[in-house]
Amino acid sequence: MRHSLLFLFFFLFATPLFANCKPDEQVGFRSYNFRIENDYFNNEDSNYTSGVILSGVTHDFKGDVRNECLPVISRLHGGLLSFIDTGLFKKQEGYSKNIYFTGSQLMYTPVDDKT
Repeated sequence: MRHSLLFLFFFLFATPLFANCKPDEQVGFRSYNFRIENDYFNNEDSNYTSGVILSGVTHDFKGDVRNECLPVISRLHGGLLSFIDTGLFKKQEGYSKNIYFTGSQLMYTPVDDKT
């Protein structure tokens, strides 16, 4: 199970290996954040039990970005958003862009009996 999660992580967030992208067209992540939370350590419940959060942000890119040079998860999401904003990944003078993602799993319990 753990290996399949790692494979899924790299598949979704890694820049495509076989795309014909120039070095300035490649979008790579500059940082990742992995956080585990649990209310046991705080001695405070507030109906929150535990959670896992994974997030990351890419390097800034200033030029046009081809869809095939984006990480898989960004390509899928960008494909959906391009129906709304056709210039989403196009160059805009004076602006730089980056991609930020976050995925989380949070558990809330209405009653948490501590023994």
